[in-house]
Amino acid sequence: MVVVNIATHGQGTVDFRNSPSTPITTNNLQGATGLISGAGNYRFGLYVGPFGSSAGSLTLVGLGTNGATAGQFNGGSGVIAGFPSDTQVSFQVRGWSSFAGSSFEQALTYATGANMPLAYLGQSTLGFFTTPSSGSVIIFVGGFELAPIPEPSAFVLSLLGLSLLGGLRLRRI
Repeated sequence: MVVVNIATHGQGTVDFRNSPSTPITTNNLQGATGLISGAGNYRFGLYVGPFGSSAGSLTLVGLGTNGATAGQFNGGSGVIAGFPSDTQVSFQVRGWSSFAGSSFEQALTYATGANMPLAYLGQSTLGFFTTPSSGSVIIFVGGFELAPIPEPSAFVLSLLGLSLLGGLRLRRI
């Protein structure tokens, strides 16, 4: 869920954050979930591109962090240069553990390298807004979840176990 409001400060900028009714949560993939907490523990990036762009082709234009209020972040302002007024722009907000890198891409590389501690990553659904002729756009991002990426070895072991169980069952038939 994304709500866009027009404000009156600084043409060509976008402010992004979430609201108390759309908290960001974590999930440790073992049944425990909760609100993000610990000021500065998570970073959030605003990624934009031409309307209809895929998530992989969006460009980072703004960075923010979570504050002291559990479940919430304030992304601050990002410049949306290169888009004329009244143009639809696609966007996505991505979040990650601060220690894992200064961008989502760095955090993803860290997380897929099976490094410890585990990094939490997540992203909003793709949305869009229209660039204003004056002022700036405020994007209230709907809640989404940050979770660690499972280790590939755990996934492979799970598949191996399932195939062995399937083989034993077929052998009994």
